[in-house]
Amino acid sequence: MLHDLTASDGEAAGEPFLIIHGIDGMLATGAKGDVEICVPVDRPPADEHLLLTPMPGTSAAVTTHDGGCLRLPAAYATLAEWISGNGRKPIAPPRQSAFGDAAVWLAWPIR
Repeated sequence: MLHDLTASDGEAAGEPFLIIHGIDGMLATGAKGDVEICVPVDRPPADEHLLLTPMPGTSAAVTTHDGGCLRLPAAYATLAEWISGNGRKPIAPPRQSAFGDAAVWLAWPIR
């Protein structure tokens, strides 16, 4: 994907991140969901095979996780509990981005 972006004269304007679709089912039953791979850009690349989706800014519940991949569902569950316990509601699927050696940044858009 990054190769396609740079090959079409595009340039990343930030760190890649994932959008985790179906998180509620994953937390409730362990069902699998879809993952969307995203790269922020300043201007649209000239490649018709890349899907461009504007993402407006929003408030988000944010945390970091450094407990490994197998403990990610527990981190999302804790974030979901914080959201509902503070009278907030998720308005979009959560985002996930790795940084450092093993840490992961989790952000769940809320209102």
